[in-house]
Amino acid sequence: MKNISENIQALIFLIAFVFIWSFSVLLMFVGIRLLPATVLVAARAIIAAVFMLIFFGKFSELKLNKLNMIYIGAAGILGIAIAPLFQVIKQFSYAPSASDIVFILCLAPIFMSIGSFIFLEKPTFEKIIGMSIALLGIVCVLANWEHPSSFAPFSKFLRSEVWVLGSALAWAGFTIFSKKLVEEYEPTVAATLVVATGTIPLIFWATVNGSMPEILKLYSSNWILVVLLGVFATGLGSVFWFKALDKVEVSKAGSIMFFAPVLITLPTIFERKIGLWGITPMMTTPVIVGSILVIIGIIVIWKEPKKSENRNLEEN
Repeated sequence: MKNISENIQALIFLIAFVFIWSFSVLLMFVGIRLLPATVLVAARAIIAAVFMLIFFGKFSELKLNKLNMIYIGAAGILGIAIAPLFQVIKQFSYAPSASDIVFILCLAPIFMSIGSFIFLEKPTFEKIIGMSIALLGIVCVLANWEHPSSFAPFSKFLRSEVWVLGSALAWAGFTIFSKKLVEEYEPTVAATLVVATGTIPLIFWATVNGSMPEILKLYSSNWILVVLLGVFATGLGSVFWFKALDKVEVSKAGSIMFFAPVLITLPTIFERKIGLWGITPMMTTPVIVGSILVIIGIIVIWKEPKKSENRNLEEN
């Protein structure tokens, strides 16, 4: 019963996280049209760090050792600095295809699981099959974002989108280190430490390359965007992510990110002012089928292996 309860709690946190993460991807597409990459990422991190230190910075009984300090530093640099910066460093809103960008970002659960299978957990047949099904669903959804459907040629990927692949890899590394941290610290404390630590190199970089004055002079409309990204996407998103990691394996937590393209589809419909079912529809049969496949894949990933279930029955 305890495992079931923890799974339900983790699922609630993850559902909240995937809504926030999907929303943040859309905001990043908007933000990079208004602000330089360094300004956007640094300002977002600064807002998040201040917010989290005020509300979650309870370090009175915190005990740090050398290994955990390495984990905190690595998680902060990868997840708070590198991952968001690599999303926008090549102006991803002007990349050959938005579907390419989202597809690459949604490879992060694959990378997370591979890293977790190596360092943290044993791979299972269910998880491998579930990831394959969900990935197929993502392809079905994203291939129909554009008419005619297409993914950009490999030559364009090497020129601009390989940076986004670096973002997905950085997020995977961030998650592995974060899982180690929640084994030692309360999740909100661990999240706060990571966000605050990851903000330091961004402040240094923004100062050195002259972006800091631009951050301080942001227009009011830009501040609204940055605050939303900082407080919700980085701040609350990190808290929900760490709380989920505290209760379930990395592969299960990461699988929820497969659902992001499904959530992003609806706002894209309204932005482009096109129909659900009518002329130039977004809600095509492949999108519907792909969404169902993603859900099935996530369910399969979360399914407990039969051997484990039988072993538990024997022990009881």
